[in-house]
Amino acid sequence: MGKILIQKGLIVDGTGSSGFVGDLLIENGKISKIAPEIESNSGYKIIHAEGLVVIPGIIDGHSHTERTIFRNPYSESKLFQGVTSEVICQCGEGIYPLPEAEEKRAGFAHLSRGVYSGSAMDGKPTWTTFATYKEAIEEVKPALNLLPLIPHGALHATVVGWGNRLSTEAEKEEMKQLAKQNMEEGAWGLSFGLEYPPSSYADLAELTALAKTIGESGGYCAFHLRNEDNFLLEAIQEALDTGRESDCPVHISHLKADGKPNWGKAMKGLEMIREAQKEGVRVTTEQYPYEAFSTTLSLLFGGWVQEGGQDLYMARLTDLGLREKLEQEIIVNMDLRGGPEQIVISQTASQRTDCKGKTIAETAKQWAISPAQVVIRLLLEEKGGAWGVFFGMDPKEVREVLAQPDVMVISDGFGLSLPSDSASFFHPRSFGSFTKVLGPMVRVEKLLSLELAVHKMTGLTAKYLGISDRGILKEGLVGDVTIFDPNTITDRATFDETGPYSEGVKYVIVNGELALDDGILCEERHGKVLTRFASGAKLSSSD
Repeated sequence: MGKILIQKGLIVDGTGSSGFVGDLLIENGKISKIAPEIESNSGYKIIHAEGLVVIPGIIDGHSHTERTIFRNPYSESKLFQGVTSEVICQCGEGIYPLPEAEEKRAGFAHLSRGVYSGSAMDGKPTWTTFATYKEAIEEVKPALNLLPLIPHGALHATVVGWGNRLSTEAEKEEMKQLAKQNMEEGAWGLSFGLEYPPSSYADLAELTALAKTIGESGGYCAFHLRNEDNFLLEAIQEALDTGRESDCPVHISHLKADGKPNWGKAMKGLEMIREAQKEGVRVTTEQYPYEAFSTTLSLLFGGWVQEGGQDLYMARLTDLGLREKLEQEIIVNMDLRGGPEQIVISQTASQRTDCKGKTIAETAKQWAISPAQVVIRLLLEEKGGAWGVFFGMDPKEVREVLAQPDVMVISDGFGLSLPSDSASFFHPRSFGSFTKVLGPMVRVEKLLSLELAVHKMTGLTAKYLGISDRGILKEGLVGDVTIFDPNTITDRATFDETGPYSEGVKYVIVNGELALDDGILCEERHGKVLTRFASGAKLSSSD
């Protein structure tokens, strides 16, 4: 490993403390010294950081790069934002664990919405548990560190199947044992995707049973809530009840209130979280800096449509006897979010261009069918692989939540590469979540101080998620470091254009080695799959 000496940068250490000008030395992959001045050596790689800000490598506490890592190990959209580590397999998504018998794996790729297809693995996983999943990722040599959670969707489907029924006590026990095995292999916790089948078929008894096992294994449970619109507060209460009954740390993902009638509920939910913390419940939350979210178009109807797996899902979409009920549900859910004019078709499994970047209303006019029929047709033709961007959140409330000192900044995005991913219309959060905060929101809008913004995407994330060997700049910790120009750092991606990459990040150091050198992508990749025990994980209280 090389030796890197960073000179005369503004060191913002990730703790929330005021920055100071000084030098930082990285040796053998770790931060060996931080001082006002460090004597240089002929063997050092010198980075002149005058006028630049030196921060811990950003930890994206909520990422979906598990969908893209096998086709794009560089994850440039994240790297150019200064990200060095990503917590993946969120929202119950990801395809491990898997049944040993290959004939039982039908439909599992649907848990990651088909994005694995077309990758180097050609949509066919070579793993069954965390250990073999880790090996598969390490074979592609990621540029960034990846911290996988256990996706509840795959866990539930492996044991219970795809039917809409409650798990038996025997099945709960089998899931607990499988979860324990994956935790012992190094997983960081368990992610629930309670808005999506088959995770949505679990009741509080299943959530609590699994959470107790995860907590006893030293992990935490991340909740994509069962509902983020009309029943948001009830869904938050379910997550809090799980944490209270299991004594496991719980984390509420991308806190937001979807649909104008629900505006204001995100802040009410944050009040509920803080009250639960006072009671001793270990609960945390996060947000990305956009007033629109992105997910599958199947959000527009009830989970009953997907009961029993992919074949039955497609059959219901073609069943004329169900068509009126289905279309009515779609209309109601579109109206909640401002109508078909406020939902943009962002991506399809086949990378079609006839509707990409257009609203459902525009596509309906183009195809001469109703907006509800557009949704059904797309999901049928793409075998469920159709996604949208939903402009259903209150921009004012998004900013209010984001400004809170105890709310982490995350992306909820993918590690993407240009120009190969330019054919798809992606949410800009993959390209600009962190630089949007560090640039426009800190420098221009003064919504947060620089120190607080850095803390919310480094030290705070590390503390809440139990990452003890990185996340702050401290002697003896791993050399994950990001250096940026505070005068130019900004996001450039918009809802109208995939990419471009962010500007202003000059250097990114991953595990003591350069990944970005004066704005230029380095060829060698030095990321790892980080395991919970190898990283010295220790969950702290939420206070």
